[in-house]
Amino acid sequence: MKKITLLIILLASSTMIKAQQIITKDQQKVQETVINMFEALSVRDSARLKTYCKTDITFYEYGEIWNLDTIISKAITQNTATDFKRSNTFYFINTKTEKLLLGSHTG
Repeated sequence: MKKITLLIILLASSTMIKAQQIITKDQQKVQETVINMFEALSVRDSARLKTYCKTDITFYEYGEIWNLDTIISKAITQNTATDFKRSNTFYFINTKTEKLLLGSHTG
């Protein structure tokens, strides 16, 4: 019985170890950028938000397509509530990065 219990514990442990994703530096940078972007949005800092977004970024909010100017207008400029609080929690399931070759992107 002790051998079976030990075997079950070892199998469960090995599954948990495999479940922990090892991320690259590029993937970590992407995740940090997403977190920082939403933190800037939370504190209503449009200048800081712009540092984490390209000018052609697109958001999908409430069934609408918003560009950077729209998100700043609706979420920062028009949001004047003094009791506004935003809490962000992220669980990155998968982060993919691609290496762009010089001249291969349009932006």
